Amino acid sequence: MNLKNFLLLFLFFIGLTSCSTDFKRVEVKTSSLEGYIEGGNGLGLYGKASLKLTGDSLVMKDWPMSRLVDNLNVIIDSSLTDQTSFNEVYTIKIANKSQLEQREFIDSLLVQLNDLNLIK
Repeated sequence: MNLKNFLLLFLFFIGLTSCSTDFKRVEVKTSSLEGYIEGGNGLGLYGKASLKLTGDSLVMKDWPMSRLVDNLNVIIDSSLTDQTSFNEVYTIKIANKSQLEQREFIDSLLVQLNDLNLIK
């Protein structure tokens, strides 16, 4: 590999690693929810990005908020909108600690995400 190709590849990886979302970790602790929301790493999109939403928890790693919004819109038949920019990714881990029904759990999540101006 010549020097020019090496420098281009190096600059590409520098740019890619700087794609981390600048969103400070926020602890979520209510009577029914417990966990956190934080900015993710853009490299996760090409690695171990994941989204798992069950009645017991939401676990999202290095995914754009738009993916979560799309899934929630299907699950609860709504028209939520993503308030983040297209290149931001997030890591979320929130548990349903009071055994809410799935719709109540999702509604509680939506309140938290809306309060942080991540969705509308």
